[in-house]
Amino acid sequence: MLGLRTTIYKVGDYDGDGKDELLGNDNNGWTTLFKFTNGNWQWVWSDNGNASDPIRPYKDKFYAGDFNSDGKDELFGCDLPNGWITTFKWNDSNFIWDWSDYGSNHAIRQYRTNMLPGDFDGDDKVEVLGFDGWLTLFHFDNGNWQCGWSTTGANNFNGWTYPPLTTDRILAGNLESDNKNELFFLPTHSTAAWATTIDLRNDQNGWNWNWSANPQYCVPSIDDWPLAANGGSNTKYYLVKAKLNEPKYLLVMRKSCSNYLINMYKSSSPNNKMTKQNIIADNFNSSEYDNDISAFPNPTNREIQILSAKSDLTYIDVLDPRGQSIYNAKYSSQQKVEMDLSKYPTGIYILKVSNAQNLVSIHKIILNK
Repeated sequence: MLGLRTTIYKVGDYDGDGKDELLGNDNNGWTTLFKFTNGNWQWVWSDNGNASDPIRPYKDKFYAGDFNSDGKDELFGCDLPNGWITTFKWNDSNFIWDWSDYGSNHAIRQYRTNMLPGDFDGDDKVEVLGFDGWLTLFHFDNGNWQCGWSTTGANNFNGWTYPPLTTDRILAGNLESDNKNELFFLPTHSTAAWATTIDLRNDQNGWNWNWSANPQYCVPSIDDWPLAANGGSNTKYYLVKAKLNEPKYLLVMRKSCSNYLINMYKSSSPNNKMTKQNIIADNFNSSEYDNDISAFPNPTNREIQILSAKSDLTYIDVLDPRGQSIYNAKYSSQQKVEMDLSKYPTGIYILKVSNAQNLVSIHKIILNK
């Protein structure tokens, strides 16, 4: 597997044993299936670079999902730019054909370069949402891919511009305690302020909003995570199954001050509110002195109070998103310090608090005016 470390991997439970395998796809080399067994990733199958292997022409684009509800994930392969599209299933020793358009003018064909799999209607079968001039949902029923809901050419999708901006991220996953996958819309541009989760209506004629970060109601954030980068960069979003028997969590990452902020959020009642989870701590909270220092309210729109449990606060330094000090002051073993941040712009700031023993507590402060 080390020899394939630059390979693109497609994750799926291809043998139906309840554990995911990795299909490694080196576009200029082999396609190989790996399974985690006895504490390590083991080879299960490979095309060995054989140009005559049936799966080989479809290496250009793969999607994975249990499209026919047989308990195993299939592969949806695309021979780009003008070849066939074909689904393959694992038969315990090889990937074999399951369905193909045989190069015909099938309705799903125009969407093959940009599709998002998910069980959006909760029927235990994975559908694919295709992005082209129209946004269209396809179901695999009666041995063929069938058209379902579609924007039918509209220039918006439940309030979101369509086609989406290149900086928009659209994720699919089960965020609630139901059997449906939701869509999570997340912008990543510098002035991002909205985010939304939606799911397919029971009549499958449209989608419902579940939760939203909404600047009109002064909520341009996911709990304490500002959608706008505010001087940060390389924002990334993932939906991950972090705990057994629970819905997926939103994993967020952003580079700030030469460090990565990494948090996790979970949809929770009431109103499917996204709340921070203490599964992954961000890079800024790592000192043993942290337990003695508290800073609140956080996020804040103006003032912040800093409390020392041992009345030993001697120095405060505040850094802006570029890592430059914008405020610092010395104190004589203080217990409480109040700061007014109103003159600074909205953003993520780093608060460093020290005591006489040179122990440092570092906190991420969200200023949201």
